[in-house]
Formats: sequence, C-alpha cells, structure tokens
Amino acid sequence: MAHYKATGEILDVLLVCFDQHGNWSDLPDSFDLEEPANLSDQVIPENRLVAISSTEEKILLCSFIDSSADPVNLDCHHVAGCIALAKTRQFSAPNLQTVGADLVAPSATMFNIPNLREVGQFLNACSATRFDAPSLQTVGDFLLAQSATIIDITKLHTVGGFLDVRLAKSFDAPSLKHVDNSLHAAAACTFSAPNLQIVDGFLIVESAIIFDAQNLETVNGALIAGSATTFNASKLVRVDGELILPVVTKVAVMPNCPVVRYKVADQI
Repeated sequence: MAHYKATGEILDVLLVCFDQHGNWSDLPDSFDLEEPANLSDQVIPENRLVAISSTEEKILLCSFIDSSADPVNLDCHHVAGCIALAKTRQFSAPNLQTVGADLVAPSATMFNIPNLREVGQFLNACSATRFDAPSLQTVGDFLLAQSATIIDITKLHTVGGFLDVRLAKSFDAPSLKHVDNSLHAAAACTFSAPNLQIVDGFLIVESAIIFDAQNLETVNGALIAGSATTFNASKLVRVDGELILPVVTKVAVMPNCPVVRYKVADQI
C-alpha cells in the first residue's frame, strides 16, 4: 500500500482487493489494508487478473465476488483473494485447490470442491446439506458447515478457528491434529479423530456412542460426551471446563488427567 501511495502503481499484491471484473471489491477488511481515498476508483485490466502457472493451472490473482442467486461455476485452480457468494445456492469449483483468504457462500446448499486443499481464512458453508471436502487440509480460521448431515474431511489436519459440524451423523477426521477454537459435533453417533491433540475451546460430542481420540492431550474448555460407552482418550492430561461422561465410563478413562468433574449423562 505504501508503494501505491508513493507512486500510484498497483502491484500484484493489491489485486486481491479487486474482483474478477477489475473493480474494488469492497472487502478490504479481509486483508487488513487501509484503502487510499482514490484506490476504489481504479479499474484493473482483465489481463492482469489471471495468470497461468508452469503446470498450466489457472490462477485468479484477485477475488471472486458474486451477489446473485445464480449457480456459480468456477474453473480456476487458485484464487489469491476471497470467494464471496452472497446468495448462490449452488457452488461448483472442481479444479479449485487453494483460496488465499475467505471462502464464504452462506446460502449455498450444494458445494462441489473435490480438490480444495487450503483456505487461508474463513470457510463458511453454513447452509450446505452435505459437505464433501476430501482434499481439504487446512483452514486458517472458522470452518462452518453446521447444516451438513454428511461430511468428508478425511485429510483435514488444522483448523485455525471454530469447527462447527453439529448436525453431522458421524465425525471421521483421521488427519485432524489441532482445532484452534471449539469443535462442535453434537449429533455424531461416532467420533473418530485418532490424531487430534489439542482443542483450544470446548468439545461437544454429546451423541457419540464411540469416542476415539487416543492422542488428545488438551481441551481448553468443556468436554461433553454424555452418551459415550467407549471413550478412548488415554493421553488426555487437561480439561479446563467440565467433563461430562456417562457413569459407566468415568473410572480410569484418563489416568493422566489431574482435575475433572463428572456428571451422569441422564442428569445433564
């Protein structure tokens, strides 16, 4: 931004603040930039907005913004900025691999993102009835898919904020290691996250009959697993909030955990 103020030249790093038509995107807050007064008057030529990699992958150097309710079909492999879809009900991006900032489609009930690996910031798929993201590995901030009853997040290993999949019928995340906020999977009948180590908030899995988090060490909030008859968390050493388990599992489930409080499930 300092370069633009001094010279009037818009470097490629600022293109994320413009949309696919070359117009200022009105989403500067996503990039923590202070907009000079006349930058929103600039229009970027379309030939500056798209690049092709050495492996023939299409890169959108700006953001992709659409406020219509029409289905959105995106053919690029990478988006350097945001994807913000205010009203669309269907989002299909079969080639998409990375999004540099937010991916927000709060009205979309259908997501087609089979090759998406990384979202730099916020991923909002809150209306999706099914969330299939078999290649997704990292989300920099919240991941919201709270309407989805079926989820595929088998390669996901890091979420930088709240992970909300509260209606998912099962939770199977074999690669997940760290959730940097809370994890809400209240409806899941089975909870399997064998490599999960840290949840930096509450962990709600109140319907899970089987709870498998054998490498879980820390929950910086409550852990609610009031239906679990199988509770595998032998490495757990810290629960900062209340631990709620059925009475049948409350003996010696966590030999290393110094302070916990138990409630019988039917008293919750």
